[in-house]
Amino acid sequence: RSSDLSFFAMNFAILSAAANWSVILLCIGLKLPQIATVLRSKSAKGLSFYTGVASIYCYSVATAYGYSNQFALKNYCESIVLLVQELFLFWLTCLYQKRDVFYLTIASGIYAGVTGALFFGLFPPFFMD
Repeated sequence: RSSDLSFFAMNFAILSAAANWSVILLCIGLKLPQIATVLRSKSAKGLSFYTGVASIYCYSVATAYGYSNQFALKNYCESIVLLVQELFLFWLTCLYQKRDVFYLTIASGIYAGVTGALFFGLFPPFFMD
């Protein structure tokens, strides 16, 4: 019985790791078709500036939460992958929608400040729970 249990545990660990890495690999390709379409058409028509802002903040909080709680990288790596892609897509949106640089600079400063505070644990612990 003990050998059956260890065999099951070993197979479960392998399946769990495979599922985890497959999610990360799928996330790598999630935004690439959209990015390619924007690059090819040189237009961000149909993309929302505010949805991009909201997505960036969501992925940033998820990444900061995993980092500040010292989770294994594999447990929040998809947030990092999606954040990088979303930042690039947001940059393209701003470029092709000709957004005002002044407001983008202010928004970038706020983003950097809040994200830095999340990463370095400057918010009270209850804020991250």
